[in-house]
Amino acid sequence: MSISQFIEKVNEFKNTKVGQRTQRLLRTLFLLGILSYLFYNLHKIGWQEVWENLPVNPIFYILFFLIHFSTPFWEVIIYKQFWDFSFKEGFKAFITKKILNTEVVGYSGEVYLFSWAKKHLNLENKEAFGPVKDNSILSSIVSNVTIIFILIIYTFTSDVDIIHALNIKEIYLYAVAGILAIIVASLLFFRKNVFSIDTPTLLKVIGIHEMRLLIVYGLEILQWMIILPLIPLKIWGILLIIKILTSRVPMLPNNDLVFASLGIEVSKLLNISTAGIAGVLLTNSALKKLTNFSLYLIFYMNNKIDKTADDTIVS
Repeated sequence: MSISQFIEKVNEFKNTKVGQRTQRLLRTLFLLGILSYLFYNLHKIGWQEVWENLPVNPIFYILFFLIHFSTPFWEVIIYKQFWDFSFKEGFKAFITKKILNTEVVGYSGEVYLFSWAKKHLNLENKEAFGPVKDNSILSSIVSNVTIIFILIIYTFTSDVDIIHALNIKEIYLYAVAGILAIIVASLLFFRKNVFSIDTPTLLKVIGIHEMRLLIVYGLEILQWMIILPLIPLKIWGILLIIKILTSRVPMLPNNDLVFASLGIEVSKLLNISTAGIAGVLLTNSALKKLTNFSLYLIFYMNNKIDKTADDTIVS
């Protein structure tokens, strides 16, 4: 059996009822494994010590909401290059997209956005699909190029050997950087065959994504430093790199819990406050879950109310 035939068989199995149940079971088992490992780590640190290290500075929570709503805000700006919609309705749609991508499965938010654009903006399939596809490709490229660039810069400027700490061989890093460079060059060269947007808009979207990433990364490090100011900036840089790498793993459920577990392990290796790191990362993860759940519930109830009102008017 060839690789292509094997992949085809796997995809066929994934679309069956048994395949879908198997995927749900594997995701559940993975989540339980992460939670168990996290529970074990917190038990070793000491629940009381973790509790005492939970953030109390209000600036931490202000920065959390700035970070959390940053992606929907910038996506409104990006998609207004393609579609005509109000900031309010767009912001709500992009928050929902973020919730689905974070809490359900990667790219489920893009599927929702495609349907939303067709329904609420009265767009044809091509008009709705093109910008969603283009933005997803550009966002992925900018994110991957940025993390590779940060890793290379960190390798040459920091006294912390992040490459070997993450068990990455330099040759692999340069190979990935080379492959990414070829992919980016190819996409730019064949941009008219790949993208539905013109070159000036494409470059503008790339610039917005890069600005968004740099602002968010800066806010995240600032948020951590406010709570644990004695930890050097280079250590926060390592944790940021681990968080970015974790977020780039496709179809990985609950990236935040995975990052929290890895962050606690790294804090042990680097001899820094494990309880403090646990307090910061777990508070962020809990806040994200609570915010997403609350917003989804609010949107769901509003949609029910709106639908009831429309039905009443029609009747």
